[in-house]
Order: sequence, then C-alpha cells, then structure tokens
Amino acid sequence: MREFVDRYGVDSLPHINDQSGDLWNDFGVRGQPAWIIVAAEGGDPDLVYGVLGEENFAQYTNS
Repeated sequence: MREFVDRYGVDSLPHINDQSGDLWNDFGVRGQPAWIIVAAEGGDPDLVYGVLGEENFAQYTNS
C-alpha cells in the first residue's frame, strides 16, 4: 500500500489496509487506483476508477 500511496501522492488522505479484500468485495472494487467516496450525510458511496485529480476530487468534497 505504501508504494501506491507514494506513486499517486495521496498521503494526505486516510487509507484502510484491506489485506483480506473484504472491503473491495463489499464495494465492488475491481482494481486500483479506485476511490470510494462516502458522503458525511450517508447514502450510497461513489466508486471512481483512475487518477481522480484535485479538480475532480473537489466535485465530491465541495458538494
């Protein structure tokens, strides 16, 4: 996981070490990079594949 975090420069975000793969299965993740974005108010999470980038990430955090 450290290699992934370093490669994509996402060390300022929280990460979960899912060695068992249970979370990947629960959220339907098929590969990396993948983002699971959970709104503070609940609801269905968004699953986004690929490099998200600051501008695209902002659409999830500013809405």
